[in-house]
Amino acid sequence: MLEQSYERSARQETDDTAQFALMQIQTELENAINDSKSVSYDGVIRSAYRNYRENGNKITLYRSVNGYLRDSFSRSDLYRAVFLVFWDEQINGVYAFGAGESGPALIQDCRAAAEEIVKIMHNEDTRTRFLLVGEELYLARNLLDSHFEPYASIVMMFKSSALLSPLSVLGSSEDIQLQLDGLSFVRSGEDGLIAEAERDGGYRYEATADGHPLRLRVEEAGYNAWKEHPELTWAAAGAALPVLPAGQVCRAEVVMGK
Repeated sequence: MLEQSYERSARQETDDTAQFALMQIQTELENAINDSKSVSYDGVIRSAYRNYRENGNKITLYRSVNGYLRDSFSRSDLYRAVFLVFWDEQINGVYAFGAGESGPALIQDCRAAAEEIVKIMHNEDTRTRFLLVGEELYLARNLLDSHFEPYASIVMMFKSSALLSPLSVLGSSEDIQLQLDGLSFVRSGEDGLIAEAERDGGYRYEATADGHPLRLRVEEAGYNAWKEHPELTWAAAGAALPVLPAGQVCRAEVVMGK
């Protein structure tokens, strides 16, 4: 009975911890979705692109875009990078802002992902998409011009260690699997993610982030009450010892475990 009680307590603790962790991730994903909507709705990038179409000045466009991204995302720890990709082939390059990172390596990572992401986004309208490219998780959203035609994609590259940090209290990363918008993945190292087919079994928890399905699966680890709470051995041993008449001495060795 003692073991069953501790097992129930451990399961309840796992449930509470997992649900709270999932809620924190849900909040961060919703914040990212709202960030992408703000870029789309506030019109700064759209105005800069319209001015470029009128005067052809790429330098002014570059400064406007990078200034806007810097002002909007410099205080966020959620992203490794935020970048914008124009669909106009005459505009060369990816306009990237590194949230906490900078340098050629980051820009190269953005360029490497941009081609694949834009191919996918050409088949979308304004729907937000979560994408797994390489070992990075991205959020992408198309921007529309005044004629409601897509002209660019805003892309957030998540910093996985920040987004998934609430999961650290649940155990080792190989025991935890996430599903987001049809993607299924596990953590790899500090900031990497690896796509993986959805596993069977385990404890499962569900939420939605602005309509995007979010699921958490935690491995059903074996819970050994005797190992986790060695004091149970002595409690059970004391309960099992016979009651001896006064004056008699009994020497016994009790070995218990599971």
